[in-house]
Parts: sequence; structure tokens; C-alpha cells
Amino acid sequence: MQGLSVLILTKNNPAGTLNLIKNVYDIADEIIIGDASNKAAYGQLRGKSRKLNKAKFFRCIPMGYPDPLRMYALKKCKYDWVLLMDSDEFLNDRLKLDIKQIMKSDSADGFLINRANITDSGNVMDASGYQLRLYKKSKTTYNGMPHEFPVVKGIVKTLDKKYSIMQNINLKDYLSSRLRKQVILTVFSTRLSYSDLLEKITGHGSLLRAVIGLYLRLKNANPESELSDFDYNLITKYPVIDYLLRSFPKTSRYLFDVALKYSRQELYYRTHLPPEGRLLQLNISHEIKRHGGVTYYLLIDQNKVVDALNKKFLDATDRGEMLFGWLLYLRYKNGKDYYLHLKPFDKNWAQKFDMEFKAD
Repeated sequence: MQGLSVLILTKNNPAGTLNLIKNVYDIADEIIIGDASNKAAYGQLRGKSRKLNKAKFFRCIPMGYPDPLRMYALKKCKYDWVLLMDSDEFLNDRLKLDIKQIMKSDSADGFLINRANITDSGNVMDASGYQLRLYKKSKTTYNGMPHEFPVVKGIVKTLDKKYSIMQNINLKDYLSSRLRKQVILTVFSTRLSYSDLLEKITGHGSLLRAVIGLYLRLKNANPESELSDFDYNLITKYPVIDYLLRSFPKTSRYLFDVALKYSRQELYYRTHLPPEGRLLQLNISHEIKRHGGVTYYLLIDQNKVVDALNKKFLDATDRGEMLFGWLLYLRYKNGKDYYLHLKPFDKNWAQKFDMEFKAD
């Protein structure tokens, strides 16, 4: 159906979500909001948006990040063109003015849009790059992995930089609680074995593959064992930090701080888990990969599963990253019918896997 669905997944940000709804209201044919907020924040948003008839809400559990539920949310969109937005974002005036014409041009099935960050001090930075945010629903899928782009089966083009999605960002908050949360989500769902690493670099240059392959042969590494902490940082992290160091100050201070602190926190979390926890996370990561992503591993593209999870966990915790880990654990232990035998969220389990970890 011709038209534009704006898709928003939000949690405990009623003011930001309301501002976004108003920002896109004139260009949207419908606005679909998946809300993982606590009762107070959800009630506040619903109350203040009562007269905004284009806004349609559904409830979802907090999972620490919205990606696993995006496929489920996408199915709720009526129109073929979908614009994905976060609740701390808004469209610049030029994009609002031209977006309908861009859609009508029908020259692509998806568009990469520049995202600019506005800090709490008012500075504007192009730190996030281009993201695939405008696409045809019929051509698009999500797998539910952390920070993923959607997969669009068709032509994807890049919009001119004059068209931007603007994001309001609090650097202090991001570099503390939000960054730690991202570390947990990423490590828990994407631990790598040596064979995973070789597959991961398949699309990169032949010289890089040859060097890493030679290093692993000299090391006599077991393909199915987890990457050692030293190898993980040597192969996957240090080149990124090296690039940022070499390009600084051309690279924004924000990107530099995020990359450096993220690497420190990830190293801390990887090295402080007990061996049984590391092995469990590696096995779960392999299961996620085998099923094609978190969405399909947890079956949360299905109404019956989302309904069961909402019934049990909607108000269980504001700490979505903990619930995310708990659901992966239940799925791994109980199989594909895990949602029929859900156990209450276990805080002792979260402590066992150091999900409250603190690192500088």
C-alpha cells in the first residue's frame, strides 16, 4: 500500500518520543510505536499523545536494545515505505520537505541517510555515518543482532548529506550506563571461535586473510575454541583504535572516547567471567548464528511468543540487557518451546554472569 509508516521503538523517553511523533506527524500516514517503558512512562506518553490519531501503540518487553523486535514491529506497519527512527532523533527540515518526493522517485528500495549527533553542549557532529533508515517493507528483513542494518533485497542508494536524521545525545550518559549495556549485549550474543573469525573475514582483503590464517596455523589454534582475549583484541580491536589514533584529531573526540572506553569495558567483561559462563555464551552465540540471528533464535517475530513474553516479563525489570541474557539462557536450556515454560527473572543468575559489572 502506498504511503509512509514511521516506526519507533522506545523505552522510558516519553518527552523525546512525543517530540518525534510531532516532528514526523505531517509526513507520516501512520506512526507505529513499540513501547518497552515502565507503566509510569508509558502512561505519560499515551496521555499526551491521545489526540494524535496517527500514532498506534503496542507494548513490548525491554531487551536492552530494540533490534530483536524490529522484525515483529515491521509486520505491524501498513504501508510499504517505512522510516525507522529512534526516540531521541528528529528529521531536519530539508528531509521532511522532500521525503515524499524521494519515495515517489521509485529509483531504489532503500536509502542510506546521514545521521548527525547533537551533543548536550549544542555541538553538531557527523559521528554516526550513514544508516539505512528508509526502505520498502516488502524488501526488508531484520535478524536482531546488535547495531545491525536491515537487509534490503533490492537497490540501495545514499541520499545527499543535506538530508539528515538528527540525534540528541548526552555524552556523559552514553559513556557510562549505555556503553556498558552495549558491551553486555554484544559479548553475550556474539562470542567468536577461531572458525567464526575466519568466516567473518571472508569478505575482506586476501592479504589480511592470509596473514591471519598463517598466524592461526603457527599458533595451532583449535578452530572450535573461543578466541583468546589477546587474539580477540589483537585481531578485531587494536586496528580500530590504531585507525582512530592515526586520524585524530580529524576523528571526532566523541568517536575516539567511545571506541577506547568500549574496548576497555569489553576486555574487562570478557576476562572477568568464569570459564563456565564464557563457554555458555560461546555455545549460545553459535546457536544464534545457526538460526540466523537473535530474532529467529528467540522466535520473537511471532505473535504468540511476543504475547507470552509480554505477559511474563513486561514489568519484570528496567534492565533490559539482563532480561535479554535470561531469555537466551532459557531458550538454550529448554529449546524452541521455551516461551511455554518461562521462569521468573532470576537476579542471582544475572549476578553470576557479572551483568552488573563496572569498569572504567
